Amino acid sequence: MLAPRAFVRVTAILPKCTPSFRIFPKTLPQIAAQQIRHLSTPSPSPASIPNQTPDHSEDYFNYTYGRFLWNETQSLRDRHREFNVDELKKIAAKAAGAQSCVSMKKVWETHYFKLFDLVMDDGSEVEVRVPHPIAGVETYTIASEVATMDFASSVMGVPVPKVLAWCAKENAVGAEYVVTEKVKGTKLVYLWDKMSLYEREKIIDELVDLEKKFLSVSFSKSGALYYADQDLPGCEEVNITGDFSEDTRVSLPRFVIGPTTEREFSEKGKSDMGLSRGPWHTAQDYYESIAHTEIAWLRRFAAPENLDMTNRWSVGYNQRFPEAHIEMLRKYLRVTPLIAPKEPDFLSFRLRNTELHDQNVLVHEGKITNIFDWQAISVKPLFASAEVPRCLRHTGDSMLELPENFKELDDEEKGKIRDKIARSIQSRLYSQKTEARNPLLHKALTYPHRDRITDLMCFAVGTWSGELCRLREILKRLERDWESLGIAAPCPYQFSATELKKHKDQAESFNGCQYVWQALSEDFGLSSDGWILHELFETAVAMFTEIRKHARKDSEEDPECTEEDREDLEKSMRWLLDHEKKEQAREGPNSV
Repeated sequence: MLAPRAFVRVTAILPKCTPSFRIFPKTLPQIAAQQIRHLSTPSPSPASIPNQTPDHSEDYFNYTYGRFLWNETQSLRDRHREFNVDELKKIAAKAAGAQSCVSMKKVWETHYFKLFDLVMDDGSEVEVRVPHPIAGVETYTIASEVATMDFASSVMGVPVPKVLAWCAKENAVGAEYVVTEKVKGTKLVYLWDKMSLYEREKIIDELVDLEKKFLSVSFSKSGALYYADQDLPGCEEVNITGDFSEDTRVSLPRFVIGPTTEREFSEKGKSDMGLSRGPWHTAQDYYESIAHTEIAWLRRFAAPENLDMTNRWSVGYNQRFPEAHIEMLRKYLRVTPLIAPKEPDFLSFRLRNTELHDQNVLVHEGKITNIFDWQAISVKPLFASAEVPRCLRHTGDSMLELPENFKELDDEEKGKIRDKIARSIQSRLYSQKTEARNPLLHKALTYPHRDRITDLMCFAVGTWSGELCRLREILKRLERDWESLGIAAPCPYQFSATELKKHKDQAESFNGCQYVWQALSEDFGLSSDGWILHELFETAVAMFTEIRKHARKDSEEDPECTEEDREDLEKSMRWLLDHEKKEQAREGPNSV
């Protein structure tokens, strides 16, 4: 159940979206007051609840970790995977060297795979991952994941689960699978807030050492790693450089480079379009493929009538027109060669686990024992993959000491300040240790205008899902600040005064939406695809029902709200009607 303070914060933010975002109601504080009266004992904010918790459901095939406010039927279908349980148990038992499997339970579930814990008759345990249908390209995704784990362990010395058995092709189980050893440890997300600063520093030391191992090896091409003996179409030999032992050097031909498994190159039907997914021979080839993939997808699938309004509440100018997206992507293609770093180290290809965050790090007795979730990890240009681990990121001003009036503050404010100081210190520690022991990564992270360059590459993906404003904004800023970038050539595009005016108007509305989504994410744990914890589902439905009711009333009374705005509002909230129909069907025809 949502804590009242969180509900107040979410609903209080919504009116700030006006006047540009006029279809939002202006009376939501009253809505909050009405809803809060129906809430009982305050409960912890979802912001304090880890994103993943163990799930011991016996429902092996269905997605059971959470609910989806919108598109739930399709979202659950995308994550439904049936398979032969008995056959999987037999394979796992054989891989573990046991006679039989005596128990199997689902212990974790992400958007892309299910994780099972299997106990054998001799007491040993293994874990099995079964990918969801939306995990990626069949065969390639699992084949690359296994080869990448092997490479990280045997060549780089990174602690990963030992693979005992796997199959990425048609088999008796009826699904692809990976069987690994069971590793001791607890997810860092469950430990981090309980750790002292000294204990956190030890973990930071280990993370810095791991990143140094990632960057110790370079490749001649970009793409995903595979085993050479799999003979998968599209794979090529690759030169791998590093300070290897002779035994390791001899083993390197086992690996080849092939099509990337990054989801931005395969999701939403892209994998069936015959587009290039690598390997790429230069960093620029990789950067340009991002835009070429999006342009090809837009031309084939994007149309005004199939614009998905389900998870958004406003559509900015030109969002409905595929050609407008393509025009921005063409600007991306013209500017990227000029602003992308030219230093050879930044252009080099490295394997780095971009999922290195507290959900995927296991810790036992104060030490990192395992890095898992290697699905969709590929070899990329160093500059494109360099980032600070999520648990060590700190935004905003740093605070390294208590303010003078600290004793006068209430307990809640004192807690916020202590947390900010801790985050500031650990961020500073990570930066200092990275600069000292991993200077190449530090150089990439502190590169001038780095955020603008990486944001440009990030926002070029998925503009049809509502991100065109972000891409246009970063392109606009690059043009505005071009002289300060130190590039001799002129900016290869110019926005007209009319375009800038329209963009400014939409940006105000877009920023209002982002404030709302940030509050919903922090206080509800709501993600952009509608995912939410089971226990918060009905509370969220109730809140959105009130938002819809008052938004409809305000939209009728607001003379600046157009009929198109009202239609967009209805489209964005139509999932509520689907939910009502489901509830009525569940209650039966005689329900009141």
